[in-house]
Amino acid sequence: MKYSQEMNVTNDWKEKRNLLQEKFQRFCGILMQKETIAYIIVGTLTTCVNLASYYWFCNICGIQNLVSNAFAWIVAMVFAYFANAKYVFKPAKKSFIGEIVQLGKFFTARFISFLVEEAAMFVFVDLLCVNNMLIKGIMNVVVVIINYYFSKLLVFKD
Repeated sequence: MKYSQEMNVTNDWKEKRNLLQEKFQRFCGILMQKETIAYIIVGTLTTCVNLASYYWFCNICGIQNLVSNAFAWIVAMVFAYFANAKYVFKPAKKSFIGEIVQLGKFFTARFISFLVEEAAMFVFVDLLCVNNMLIKGIMNVVVVIINYYFSKLLVFKD
């Protein structure tokens, strides 16, 4: 009886290990897809556009911090929309109305991820006093992932 139980435990562990290996290989396969690599590049460039725009509006033009941040977000989102449409998801050509609808979905999805980031920053930094740069870094990763799935499944879906 004891040998039989040990075999079941061993078999369960092997099945779980095989399942985990399979999921890891699938995850690595997704990471190595051309679309994912392009999205990471465009996401990095979007972040650079956001930071450069913010710096220009706030430090060069002297526009107030939160207004500069809003302007920078708009500039970065316009860049991200066209870069994602051209280099990452490459959706089928649409009519003018179709493009407007797609643009609306894009900005709505990005605004939702912006709200998620704002909520996390408020909870972890303002309420729980966790280091703001640590949370900002973590949330940037979370927002990129959220934006990828919104873009793939909702915005640029053919």
